[in-house]
Amino acid sequence: MSIQARCQCGKAFQAKAELAGKRVKCPSCGGVFTVPNASPELAPADDPLGLDGIDLSSPAMGASGGQYLPSHQVAPQNGSTNRTALLLLLGIGGAAVLLLIAVVVGVMLFFVSSDDTVADSSTSSPGDISVAPASTSPGTSLPQSPATPASGIPSSQSSGATESDVGWKVQADGPASPPAWPEQIDLSIPVPAQGDRVIYPATPSPFVALGLKITGGDNVQLWNLLTGEKAGQMQEAVKARSEYSLSPDGSQLAVKSDDSKHYSKLDIWSFQSGKLVREIECDHPQKHLQAFQFVAPGRLFTYTYGSIGQGTTYLLRVFDTMEGKRLAEIELDTNYTKDRFAVSPGGRYVAALAHNNELSVFDVIDGKLVGQVEVKQFLGDRTGAFRGMSYAPDGKQLGIVYSSTNSNLLLLDMEKGTPADQVEIAGKPPTASAYRGSAVEWIGTKGWCLFGGTVIERNTQRVVWNLELPIVDRLTARRTLPDGWIAQGGPHARKTLRFVPIPWPQIEAGLAAINGSSPAYLKPGGSVSLDFEIGQLRFGTKEDTATRLTEMYETRFRVDEIAIADDQPVVLKVGYSESEGETMYERKGIMGPKTGRTVQATNAQVAMTLATRDGNQTFWKHEIAYDPRSVTVLGKEVNEASVRDSIFRQLLYKLSETPIPYFVPQDAGASQLPGATKLDGT
Repeated sequence: MSIQARCQCGKAFQAKAELAGKRVKCPSCGGVFTVPNASPELAPADDPLGLDGIDLSSPAMGASGGQYLPSHQVAPQNGSTNRTALLLLLGIGGAAVLLLIAVVVGVMLFFVSSDDTVADSSTSSPGDISVAPASTSPGTSLPQSPATPASGIPSSQSSGATESDVGWKVQADGPASPPAWPEQIDLSIPVPAQGDRVIYPATPSPFVALGLKITGGDNVQLWNLLTGEKAGQMQEAVKARSEYSLSPDGSQLAVKSDDSKHYSKLDIWSFQSGKLVREIECDHPQKHLQAFQFVAPGRLFTYTYGSIGQGTTYLLRVFDTMEGKRLAEIELDTNYTKDRFAVSPGGRYVAALAHNNELSVFDVIDGKLVGQVEVKQFLGDRTGAFRGMSYAPDGKQLGIVYSSTNSNLLLLDMEKGTPADQVEIAGKPPTASAYRGSAVEWIGTKGWCLFGGTVIERNTQRVVWNLELPIVDRLTARRTLPDGWIAQGGPHARKTLRFVPIPWPQIEAGLAAINGSSPAYLKPGGSVSLDFEIGQLRFGTKEDTATRLTEMYETRFRVDEIAIADDQPVVLKVGYSESEGETMYERKGIMGPKTGRTVQATNAQVAMTLATRDGNQTFWKHEIAYDPRSVTVLGKEVNEASVRDSIFRQLLYKLSETPIPYFVPQDAGASQLPGATKLDGT
């Protein structure tokens, strides 16, 4: 057995299996690189639920042979203890919604077209080996590089590179001409019915696309947010498979094709003609298109992975969407999910964060790796789960968000590859999971907004305000400006895109009161008591339940500088009870088969009230009815007790999303912090 290996000089060779993971010398340039590990082939499987980005592999190919066109212009037309059990709610027709709490690894094979070999650098020198580069010519039935390359295409490989190998050659990459946003925008843009996706470009732009849903849309529109006017309209129905990217000039919309036989195909639509103008096969048709974004007008990057032949490939490519030509290619050494990419505002760099928290920065103009750093060295012990990352508008920083009970915003200096700042945030932003917009937005010099709804003031580094939305609108992308949000709201079928102000005068008055001598019932540096009323439990004990709840609240209040103590004048009263939930069925693993076993879930009810001890004044209240639709049981025998325990752990994270006031002024005219703006269905 042999392994396909490629040096950073671009030459590809075939290495002996025993060299997997070892550093070797390149027979062509004399450089040193790492031979990748061989990967076993997985039986291909489709994704019947259309859960893009978690496909394990593609459906099996038919007979090989024939030539396909990677890109073509579309002619105008008329008209056990080791097991993981996933439990799902039994629903009508067997339908269920998956809550994916796992890292899904795609394993595919790499096509090899030569018998060339390389040897271990510790035992051989370049002069010991006679080799010829592997073929990369397009047009064969199973080409290694199937997309049509442009002349002089940059190509490199990042596999096996270390920080010392790569160094840090990244510069700040700001936009040439960012939009000049006014302080207030008078917006009332009607959102086409049944279009729940709001698509903003990955780089600064005044444009937005409306009228799309998971399968496309028959009334897709382009609007200019600065003028409040419609700028384009598709003349035909757009068919898609859940993912979209809008060019920063608003001229093109890239759509993941719904072609069931071509998993790497992109459809390019023009807002100028209103029609489909080009199809681009980004990789072999049976490989997966995991991520794509426009980096500039007429230019986008794609990330594909797959197994065809004898190896797994992970490819980042850059395409000219006007002509369909491939402009650059970079071979990666690991799989990435779509939320782990970020485009610099100037469009020169794509940052990618691996699951081991290694950050790589790629120059998509020169087609090479220009920076690599282990982010985990900056995070300490309380890392939490990765939630998302975004560039600052000037390209000087990259914001990366992690969270568990509390959250951590790491601001990386992109010119140095070192932290510029690190912000610990109480709780987890309510929209952190599955939000479709930017993870971090810089709101001028005032601070940051996380996941389109949680405002952090820069000087105090506290959460000061939240945007509360109906559940149907929480995941829809928003644009945060220094003085407010551009957000979707309104009743069903009559929603509008509108400007929602951030009340900075109220926020600043509250912060001034915290730092001054104004009397307050509760503020940072103070204390609060916890009072639990534990009702009916299906499993566990009241003592254990209260202890675990106390630990969560103590962890959360610590960041707000609020101590938990007995006999305080202000009390957080927590009522908790459980009831029997719906019937769930068991799967072995995320995509594994049903076992035939069923189990009853546990529903939880939580009522929280912040009030004076005598109950005469209530400052804040919130209720949660937790009715889980899925749960993952790790390393335990599946029974109703273990399922209840897993659900309770999920509930604790849910409770950490609830913004609890840390400042309650005695002045009735002053605002609590954090405050909230509620955007309801009116």
